[in-house]
Amino acid sequence: MDTFRTQNETACGGKATAISHSAGEDAGGREASIVAPSRYQREWTLWTAGLLLSVLPVVSFILQYALSVQRDTQAQFFRHFTCAYVDWVFVPFNLIVVRIIDWRRVGTLLLVVFVSIVANIIAHAYWQYYGIDGGHMIARGTQIVLPAGWVHLGFSIVETTLVLAFVFIRRPRRPFTRIATVLALTFFLAAGVSGYVISRGFIATDIIMVLSGTALVAVYPWMRRRALWQPRDSAHSSRVAQELTQ
Repeated sequence: MDTFRTQNETACGGKATAISHSAGEDAGGREASIVAPSRYQREWTLWTAGLLLSVLPVVSFILQYALSVQRDTQAQFFRHFTCAYVDWVFVPFNLIVVRIIDWRRVGTLLLVVFVSIVANIIAHAYWQYYGIDGGHMIARGTQIVLPAGWVHLGFSIVETTLVLAFVFIRRPRRPFTRIATVLALTFFLAAGVSGYVISRGFIATDIIMVLSGTALVAVYPWMRRRALWQPRDSAHSSRVAQELTQ
């Protein structure tokens, strides 16, 4: 009788263990099914944002061209090689840069936006004051900013924000980082050549843009990586590990 009771208890215990394991697996499966869609949703959101931003240079080109046609300044528009041709570099750049920027750093991102707005307003005001533009953004003689100029100002603010965010608040070891770096450097170098051809010489804003842009995109990340790998205390090592695993 005791033997029968022991066997019965053992069997019941085995069933209970099997049921608990099964319940644990079901819970784990449910948890995985809950976590997995959120990751896929985040990837889908990033790619959607990238696609939308990649259309921005196209919209800017179309608006500047259409507004130039209304003012009969389309010839000047196509002679502005940066606006007509070089800005197309931002189509692939915008598509991939959203996956590299750490959008969680809201405070730094707002600072980047502020710097971008101030820098672009100063640059356009400089062109307006000295009459540097060829005529499709700023009217010659009156020095009034034309509608195409306002479109270019808004476009420049967005692109400058993305480039600065790419430099200062990027996530480490992200896919396409090298491609984005090459595209950004291509823009700065091509824009420098374009500015020289348009103005038949170097102007202050072009020199500042090319030198600072090239230094920030190519040199600053390299210096930051070297600083991160310098041997320091354990707190610094844990911070480095945390940044690299984000």
